[in-house]
Amino acid sequence: MTRRIVLLPMMKNVPLGRPGWTPARCPKCQGACWTSPERKALMRRGVQGLCTECALKEAGAAPPAQEGATS
Repeated sequence: MTRRIVLLPMMKNVPLGRPGWTPARCPKCQGACWTSPERKALMRRGVQGLCTECALKEAGAAPPAQEGATS
């Protein structure tokens, strides 16, 4: 069965958010994210909401660590 995931934009990538977005937490890593009414509607229907980083890891497509980057 295909797993359905909706991406929750990370606050570190979109610090000011967008109109209508509200703060949220990634249920997997507890990272600070944003959600929206559309994302909430998808999650009510069973689609899992994950931050971008966790979604990439789940898909096996996480980008390699950047040289000199700090976590």
